[in-house]
Amino acid sequence: MNNPSELFGKTVLFLKDLKVKHESYSFPSGAFILDIWINNKFFVLQFDNHYVGISEVNDRNIGFGSEPDEKFYDNQSYWRKLENIVKQVI
Repeated sequence: MNNPSELFGKTVLFLKDLKVKHESYSFPSGAFILDIWINNKFFVLQFDNHYVGISEVNDRNIGFGSEPDEKFYDNQSYWRKLENIVKQVI
């Protein structure tokens, strides 16, 4: 994963441009969490030094844990997934 801090910043700008509701959190470890709401769906993105994790919180997955639903170890795979998620609001 290339520079999670930079990727986090690009993601926030991308969401702002699309007017997607989001909240962010940073941790002393250097990790970032980004909560996003798209229509009636809620996603949690975890930016770690080695991967970006994405979880959808819903009736089947009501709790958020430290292990995401999916992990992306390269920027391209992560962007493809994020773009598929936000297509729901475009």
